[in-house]
Amino acid sequence: MPNQEFNRRFREAVSNERLDKYRQRGVCGGDENLLVHYAWNIALSESLYPILQCMEISLRNSIHDATSAAYNTPLWFDTPRLLDDHSRSNIQKAREDLQKNRKPVTAAGIIAEQNFGFWTALFNRRLEQILWPKIFRSAFPGLPKHMRTRNIIAGRLNEVRKFRNRVFHHEPIWYIQNLREKHTKILELIAWVNPAMAEFTVAIDRFPGLYSRGMAVFQADLETRFPRAVCPSP
Repeated sequence: MPNQEFNRRFREAVSNERLDKYRQRGVCGGDENLLVHYAWNIALSESLYPILQCMEISLRNSIHDATSAAYNTPLWFDTPRLLDDHSRSNIQKAREDLQKNRKPVTAAGIIAEQNFGFWTALFNRRLEQILWPKIFRSAFPGLPKHMRTRNIIAGRLNEVRKFRNRVFHHEPIWYIQNLREKHTKILELIAWVNPAMAEFTVAIDRFPGLYSRGMAVFQADLETRFPRAVCPSP
């Protein structure tokens, strides 16, 4: 496909708005080819998927198990005045969706429908004296004693949530200076929740190797395939 036609089609596929986020970071001209950065961003996001998935699944189940034990019921989320209005609405929607799809309306099914924001909301200040004292030891058995505060967990969860959303919503992350540190913090959070899951995550984690090799892995191949590709413009 001719370069001009390729650029036009590529621009249509990605959208000017999304490409503008790369242009604003100075990705154009010289060796900093937009296509290379776009491919590099995809590869980084892909490599972070396993650690984010392991973190979210283990966190969700650990909190659910700990809270079920604390309230003596797997339907702990029905406890009056425990959840805020938004979280209660999410629980109700999960029940309705399960019924609509003719699936069993079980506690496991309901919690599986909750997004990451639901779990981070459980560590808001409002629940500091209500929920946190009941679950912190069993939900975060690997959390060091000097860090056993709701505020530390809430801060870590919200930091991870914002980063997770960037990855899962296909936003640019390649330019983040402390990307390696963010990866380390996610792995640390998994270890706080479940050391076995942390070991498993390390075994399948491709991010450290990919990040260390850098963008050059993609640059040579893409420059061969698209030798005169330019930075698409509006």
